[in-house]
Amino acid sequence: MQCVFWSDDIIEFFNKQINRKQIEDLFKEVTPILRNLFEPDMMKLFCEEMKKSFDTGIFQKRKAEYLQK
Repeated sequence: MQCVFWSDDIIEFFNKQINRKQIEDLFKEVTPILRNLFEPDMMKLFCEEMKKSFDTGIFQKRKAEYLQK
């Protein structure tokens, strides 16, 4: 079994690519699928929680924790 380690270059690339705009763009793309699976109240909750995560810094904190591992 071969182990894969994140190089500094890969971490830097990932850190730049995974950002609020990318997440919001992806969410817009999958929203039609999610609307078929979830009730409107659940979709509203998803939107609120995503916004809260960005506004409070939780997203950045969790991304940083992930990149440290």
